[in-house]
Amino acid sequence: MRVEGIIKYYNFKEMFNIGSSVPLKVFEDFLLGNVNWTNLECSNNYNNGTVFSQRFNLWFYSTKNRQNIKKNISDILSFFDQMESSCSIKFDYSLLNYVLRRFDFDEIYSVTCGVDFRPCLEESKMKIWFITKKHTKKIFDIIMIHGAFDETMELCKAVKPISNTLNLFGLELSFSGTTRFKIYPYFSQKKFAILKDFFHAQTFSLIKKCRWIWITFDKELNKIIHFAPKNIDKFLKLASIKKISLINQKYKCYGYKIFIISFLEKEIQRKNFKKINLYCFDC
Repeated sequence: MRVEGIIKYYNFKEMFNIGSSVPLKVFEDFLLGNVNWTNLECSNNYNNGTVFSQRFNLWFYSTKNRQNIKKNISDILSFFDQMESSCSIKFDYSLLNYVLRRFDFDEIYSVTCGVDFRPCLEESKMKIWFITKKHTKKIFDIIMIHGAFDETMELCKAVKPISNTLNLFGLELSFSGTTRFKIYPYFSQKKFAILKDFFHAQTFSLIKKCRWIWITFDKELNKIIHFAPKNIDKFLKLASIKKISLINQKYKCYGYKIFIISFLEKEIQRKNFKKINLYCFDC
């Protein structure tokens, strides 16, 4: 999987004309180094007509025991330290350190780290996510750390046990020195029925075309839905999204496909998609 991931990385750079930069060089050293990542995810952020493509996630699966988890987290934190040193920046680790103190490594199933580099360095971000094991006792710690929530919590409580839904969370560390804690309630196709009365009919029609969805929130607690469509072309047509057709075509030319697409729920009703994320995973 590593060889395939590295090939995909360089194909992705070619697809979207990604040039060199200091943070990207640090990421490449980590990508090619002696770390135990298993899958590479590439993504694009479409933002008001501009496409940002220096976005990559490394998934650390097959973490079967406590020591593997500890090593993976240690490797990721060393990578963050190297980024700080190379880019002359300082991350705010206070919230991340709090999370690591609260969680027992035995509660964590796998870890993911990500990067989102922008032309303006201060707008760039590093990311780290944790997937907890089912039935974790720490689920309400996740909720407390996140703080403000909307009615989505009522949906999460409807899934038994709740840890089957709230098992993915993470942090975004900005190059500007701020940190955000994010959660991603998960709903499989089997649980879609409980979403029907929660979403607008147009949104629910898109959800029904998916294998599963994640929900997260922006800074104003507006819902962002991560859709995993069964058929991306039919999904884009149903959603009336034409702005990313060129990106989708590039993926096809290289034999890849969009695996996940995300956007703000409120933009579905407006039919005016200003911000869209596209994810190519394990193609």
